[in-house]
Amino acid sequence: MAKSTANHKKRRASPSVESEVCIYCAVAFIGDKNEPRWVACDNCDAWYHVKCTDLSPSLSREEVETLQWFCRNCISLE
Repeated sequence: MAKSTANHKKRRASPSVESEVCIYCAVAFIGDKNEPRWVACDNCDAWYHVKCTDLSPSLSREEVETLQWFCRNCISLE
């Protein structure tokens, strides 16, 4: 679930450490600048490939950085 908001803080578009793993596909972040974009859940801070989520793959890096997004696990807890 995504929601764009001007009050939402800007964040990184990819993990900053190589130990992060996409929760959905279990592929690790390798730090390659050609690697697919990532997004973090705004509730649990887990990282996901944009392509593994319900987000549009056409979103720009800037749009992903300013987007408010919640993973399936956090949405199901509501």
